[in-house]
Amino acid sequence: MSFKKNFVIQTILILVSYLILFLVDTFVHPVEDSLWTLLIFVYIGQLIFYKLDLGYRDNKEKD
Repeated sequence: MSFKKNFVIQTILILVSYLILFLVDTFVHPVEDSLWTLLIFVYIGQLIFYKLDLGYRDNKEKD
C-alpha cells in the first residue's frame, strides 16, 4: 500500500475518532480535555511525519 493511501486512511480514522469522541462528549458523558489534546498531537505528528517522509523520498529519487 502506498504511503499516500496509508496517510489518507489514517486521516479518515483520526477524523472518525474525533467524531465519536465529540458525540460521546456531547450526548453521553463529558470527556477529559487530555483526550482531545492527545488526538490533536497525534494528528499534528502524523502531518509532520508525512511532510518529512515526502521530503526524504524526493531527495532519494534525485540521487
